[in-house]
Amino acid sequence: MAPITGPAETISLTFKTNSGEGLLFHTGDGGNYLNIGLKDAVVYIALQMGSGEKLEYLGRGRQFDDNLWHTLYVHRNVKMMHASVDGSYEISKSFAGNFHEINSRILFLGGASKLKNLPGVRTVQNFHGCLKNVSRRI
Repeated sequence: MAPITGPAETISLTFKTNSGEGLLFHTGDGGNYLNIGLKDAVVYIALQMGSGEKLEYLGRGRQFDDNLWHTLYVHRNVKMMHASVDGSYEISKSFAGNFHEINSRILFLGGASKLKNLPGVRTVQNFHGCLKNVSRRI
């Protein structure tokens, strides 16, 4: 299988859950990766682009385990990232590092069989809930 790669990518998905923990999305083979999930009912994004992991939380103080629909949007272009939940909890960051793209042969959505082996994972369980309108563009 050819690597899933690109200097830019956009991920969007809508989720609903009553669990505060769960893996939503992961791509990466180790040295560079993008990992998105819920930890303590807050959305986290762990990104490794070659200069150490960057960890960001969206909506601190807001709980996303309320069994309501929430829309997550993440756009990465080379070393810039913009992310939001529900269009209001937003972050924009730039990253240093050697990598300009994430080279990966794997993509997990909602969970993985060996969750604890995935780099960047902050949650201890797979996602339990509903996903819809899932999109990834490279």
